[in-house]
Amino acid sequence: MLRNVIITGAGAVLPWGAVGTKKITDYLIKDKIFVNDRFLSIGSYLYNLLMQNAYYKTTQPNFETLLNFVETIYQSKLPKLSNDLSNFDFTDYFILNDKITKTLSSFELYNPNIKKDINSSGLLDTSFGKNRPILNERYYYELYLHYIFKIIEKIKLYDNIKNINQAKYKQINSHFCKFLQKLKENGIVRYYTVNYDYLPTKISPFKFFDGYNSNGKLDTYKIVNSLDIDCYFHLHGSHELNFIGEKSNNYRGTKCAFDFRRNELIFSNIITGYNKLDRIQSESFRHFNNQLLFDCNKADTLYIVGYSFGDTHINNAINVAMQKKTKIIVIDYFENADEDSIDLFKQKYYRIQPLPEYDIADMERNKFIFKKNRVEIYFKGFESYLSNKFASPV
Repeated sequence: MLRNVIITGAGAVLPWGAVGTKKITDYLIKDKIFVNDRFLSIGSYLYNLLMQNAYYKTTQPNFETLLNFVETIYQSKLPKLSNDLSNFDFTDYFILNDKITKTLSSFELYNPNIKKDINSSGLLDTSFGKNRPILNERYYYELYLHYIFKIIEKIKLYDNIKNINQAKYKQINSHFCKFLQKLKENGIVRYYTVNYDYLPTKISPFKFFDGYNSNGKLDTYKIVNSLDIDCYFHLHGSHELNFIGEKSNNYRGTKCAFDFRRNELIFSNIITGYNKLDRIQSESFRHFNNQLLFDCNKADTLYIVGYSFGDTHINNAINVAMQKKTKIIVIDYFENADEDSIDLFKQKYYRIQPLPEYDIADMERNKFIFKKNRVEIYFKGFESYLSNKFASPV
């Protein structure tokens, strides 16, 4: 039985109307729930602060940068422990001077949406405020989770049956099902994603184990011991989870989480920002990442679709497959199939290991072949790949 392993990133779901990084970033910046007395969005203010930082003169900040900034400010507001375990710093940004601190206060102290309960505790009427009683003095805690739910709003726009079943997606849905069918003819499908959706399982007629039992509880035993079944595992959480790692829309409970320096992290149902290595150690996520390492070690073929090679823990798993001489198929998108595009891709792939010069440039099939046919790079995206492979002949 062959072990077919798939790893997908944001680029894999773009054909179904998923929004990209830039649009999500703009969405958070323009959100008007958290404003000051001049109705300036705090997202816009923080983003502009990041843009003033020398580092971001060449590297554009995005929604993950923004979330990390919010969490860092939250950590700075927490009481310091006597044994100095809380070691937040702003070295990646700048020292918060008096001017910035004063401006931040104008956001913290002004909120027209504050509502008072019977105990006169302030509750922010955010996108999920009615479900969780968090006191409004934890401003950046609320802001962070509000942004998480704004991201989830965008995910739900494409990750639903009504959207998937639109006529315009009929062809790609068919090709995607044929792709999975082909893999299942000779083995099992071990499907991992850094996305937060269930889109592949909604398109496919095949049953995938997602790591949870019928009550929405994490089924650790089955995750660890059922190694030869088709699975669809979220490496960074999903929009169907709550804050204690269950498939539920009850957000009243939450977990405590800390980074390696013992700074408190804001626990949420999806992992984003710059503390992924810390967050995946949670019970809710680490078993999926452990299984990815196992599967990459045993994989006969590894498909990498729309992934940016930006996560160290996933790159380490991919490198395991590379060392085992597994067949690697990478599906990416280049605007132009030229030497500059190949060089840009090599820079991404270099995070795992250097790529030599390609052996073959097969422009008719939109691919480059490296390492004597062991690594294939398709450069026109997932939709084009599926169409070329599985479209019915005319």
